[in-house]
Amino acid sequence: MANTIKLGQEVKDKVTGFQGIAYSRTTFIRGCARIEILPKVKEDGKIPDVYAVDEPDLEIISNGVYVPIVKVLKKPLGGPHSGHNPGNGRSR
Repeated sequence: MANTIKLGQEVKDKVTGFQGIAYSRTTFIRGCARIEILPKVKEDGKIPDVYAVDEPDLEIISNGVYVPIVKVLKKPLGGPHSGHNPGNGRSR
């Protein structure tokens, strides 16, 4: 199953009507993908919890704030899974 939701897009849960920005994706071993949705900040200024939804239950509302981070940085990020950690000068 191809990923249709891009992180940063504004999405809406078809079942509950909950909407916000697609914040993260978790793909399970059997291929099921869940997207965490980050809603807007509440009127009191508090950031609400994210809400996870199965990807097929989402519809795209708009492109939201989607900006591919690799295009912004012009290079891939380091990190524990990339095989390169610029912080310690070693690579795996």
